[in-house]
Amino acid sequence: MQRTIRLTAMVVLITLLLLFGGFVLLLQNKQMKDNIPSINTCARFHYQNFTNGFIDLGKYTDIPPEGDYIITGECHNFTIYTAYAGDLFEQDTDLFDHATKKPNGYWAIRIHDGVITEAWSANYPLEESQLRPYSEEEQYQQMRLFEKFSESRAIGYYTISAE
Repeated sequence: MQRTIRLTAMVVLITLLLLFGGFVLLLQNKQMKDNIPSINTCARFHYQNFTNGFIDLGKYTDIPPEGDYIITGECHNFTIYTAYAGDLFEQDTDLFDHATKKPNGYWAIRIHDGVITEAWSANYPLEESQLRPYSEEEQYQQMRLFEKFSESRAIGYYTISAE
């Protein structure tokens, strides 16, 4: 009789633990999916900062009217921007304010025929091979369970065709 009670209690305890674990995983899965609009909003902020006059690239470099160009860089709180040396910059260049703080974001933009057409955002420096359109499913696959938003390896993406 005692053995049956212990066995039943153990089965109930294991069932409760499994249900709780499943519930936690379900919540974490929802959190990961909820982060996708946030990472894409970060990319949109970068796009807007370069297109609404907050940062005028023309003050820092000549943008050819034809061709495809990529600019990558880092920022702090979407206000202190530095562009890395590359297609249009010969050296790392502070674009808005002087970079005195550690970056907490990295960005990239694509300029096609003189117009900024795409923007990316990440928590780590981006490489040109990573600069492509991303679906929400691909972004979700870049995330890991129980990963902090600030440590995510997911890449935010924004394009003008989304407007």
